[in-house]
Amino acid sequence: MNFIIVGIENQENLDYALPLRMLVYDTGEYQKQAAKIRKRNQKRGTWKNSGEYLYKFCESDRLHPCVTFVLYSGMEKWDGARSLHELLDFNGVPPEICALVQDYNIHLISISEFEDTDVFKTDVKQVFDFIRYSRNKGKLRELIKNDPAYQALEEEAFDVITHYTNAAELINKKEDYRKKGNIDMCKAILDLIEDGKTEGRAKGIAEERAAAIKVLISTCKELGASRDLSGEKVSLKYNLSREETERYLEECW
Repeated sequence: MNFIIVGIENQENLDYALPLRMLVYDTGEYQKQAAKIRKRNQKRGTWKNSGEYLYKFCESDRLHPCVTFVLYSGMEKWDGARSLHELLDFNGVPPEICALVQDYNIHLISISEFEDTDVFKTDVKQVFDFIRYSRNKGKLRELIKNDPAYQALEEEAFDVITHYTNAAELINKKEDYRKKGNIDMCKAILDLIEDGKTEGRAKGIAEERAAAIKVLISTCKELGASRDLSGEKVSLKYNLSREETERYLEECW
């Protein structure tokens, strides 16, 4: 059975060399696949020609395609490069030579600029919409009043949204907004707007770190990544143990 490998990179800050890093990630994935194929072929020991024997990669061998999406959640507008060519200095290089230099484009999803959130069929839509309007109190108030989903938001989505506010106290008062297992984000955010506390991010508390991990897993799942790949991604990014990773996967998958 063939399949495609989908990678998710959660990016909170601008990285002006991002295309280079993504190129390394994708190349690393292909190298890992090729290494497994070579190991399998070495055990089999059947070669069509000297090239197969020398490099242990047969004419019929194929790699699974991979694609990496960058989920940019920063509030600053992304003004960095979106391709490898944008990082290269072509000054003085003949155009016909420039055309021979391979390019590499990144797939950047900037949440603050993502308008078609209706493509999401889960509360990822509400999370994305909130981030988009978090700096505009008027639009944010209109958003949560007009979208009934904010009145019964899943707890994980509520935690993620509080991650993008100066509302550490809101986490402690979560139970005040609970309705039949869900959270009434509409009332919670309206309370914060009235208090003038909707901008910024809470820092350094365990609940926010857990929320960020959960939204990364949810987004990986929404974009079609496998359970194992999602676990590997959050484990590497947040330095989780195998037990911690499995616990988050059990909660979110």
